[in-house]
Amino acid sequence: MQSSIQSTTPQHHFDVMLAALRHLQQSIHEQVPLNYLSDIADLSLITSQQIDELCEGINNAQDETYRVVVLSTAHLTSQDNEWLSVQNTVTSDIIARPYGYLIKLPGDDVDDFMSEHSFSENLQKIIYWAINTGFGMIEFDCDAEVQSQLAVYEW
Repeated sequence: MQSSIQSTTPQHHFDVMLAALRHLQQSIHEQVPLNYLSDIADLSLITSQQIDELCEGINNAQDETYRVVVLSTAHLTSQDNEWLSVQNTVTSDIIARPYGYLIKLPGDDVDDFMSEHSFSENLQKIIYWAINTGFGMIEFDCDAEVQSQLAVYEW
């Protein structure tokens, strides 16, 4: 059986740690007995201020990392290709390369991202597929393999 932890994102792990610390903080503030934690730490030494500092440290220490999917430019229509080449000068989320493009995907607010960029229906499908598959960036490369779940175009 596969652990559910393996299918969560690093951001989810940070969120769980922060929630646990905030729960501990609330319990300390309300003087709720936490004897079950005595094997882990001496809670009499932990203050609410220290938990605030730990939470702030966790928030500040998060390195932004993400997975990149490499897709063939054959998944782009000729109109997508032309549009992406123009967008390279308009936005920092799209970068033209000699053999394709990079698209930095949003960590959240996907709808805002989509409306800001006016992606074609084809690109929207690719972007939603990549996000739902857990990727944070798409690299379109003319030498990359074709992904069987995505449409292919000849141009």
